[in-house]
Amino acid sequence: MNIGNLACPPGKSERLIADMNHYTEMIAVNSSAIRAVGCDGNTLPVQFHASGRTYRHQGVPYSLYAAFMRASSMGAFYNRHIRGKYK
Repeated sequence: MNIGNLACPPGKSERLIADMNHYTEMIAVNSSAIRAVGCDGNTLPVQFHASGRTYRHQGVPYSLYAAFMRASSMGAFYNRHIRGKYK
C-alpha cells in the first residue's frame, strides 16, 4: 500500500486509529514491545503493547521507516533512532 511518500508493507491490519479527519491503518508487527505501526505519509504512529498508547511521529523519512520495519529489535531501533527525535 502506498500512502503519501511512505510505502506501507502488506500485513495484518491491527485496527484503524481515528484522527480528526482521517484514519491511519495500523499494521501488526512481530515485536515484544511494539504492537502495531502505521503510516500515512505525514506521520508514523507506533502503538505499544504494555501501555496500549500510540505515539505519532512527524517527519520520519522513508529510509528510517523502512529500516525500522526491517529491524531485528523494533523496540531498540525505536528507542535509538525515533524516540525523542521526531515529534
